[in-house]
Amino acid sequence: MVAANAQSGEAQYFTKADLHPDDYRVLMASCCIPVIDQPCVIDGVPYFDGGLADPVPLEWAFAHGCDRVALILTKPIGQVSSDARDKHLAHLLQSHYPAAAEGLRRRAWRYNTAVQRARELERQGLVCIIAPDSTEGMSTLTKNRAGLEKMYAKGKQDAEVLVRWMQNTKQDESVGT
Repeated sequence: MVAANAQSGEAQYFTKADLHPDDYRVLMASCCIPVIDQPCVIDGVPYFDGGLADPVPLEWAFAHGCDRVALILTKPIGQVSSDARDKHLAHLLQSHYPAAAEGLRRRAWRYNTAVQRARELERQGLVCIIAPDSTEGMSTLTKNRAGLEKMYAKGKQDAEVLVRWMQNTKQDESVGT
């Protein structure tokens, strides 16, 4: 999981060693929405959603030993992220957390660049991208039950695709041994 240090704007990558029973701060930090939420503090450091620093931590995964990556997106793969709303929110965040505000201003560009790279790696068989066909008219804070149910059903279908991809990956590895 990745969170953005609210003071430095840098990505902080958490591993399972950072997760502890009944302590959900890492999870909370990784999805803490700037301006809407106060930063989540872990060991005296305030954090926001990791999307501010590394919205698609693909390169980090490969740099840390992954041979292949399953990438799960929350919006359709062809949907380009816009920075219009981010710029407004960054202005509101600027006085308290200027580095996080800068990360927010660059979030859309980072996201779009990373998804483009993921698509290249998908063609090479190194990444399996799972993404909804549609957001069913929902946004981050929407609670549209019918839309959620449609997306849940699509997610189950996508999970089957992911399992097949993982099985093919294992078969490819055993052929080489």
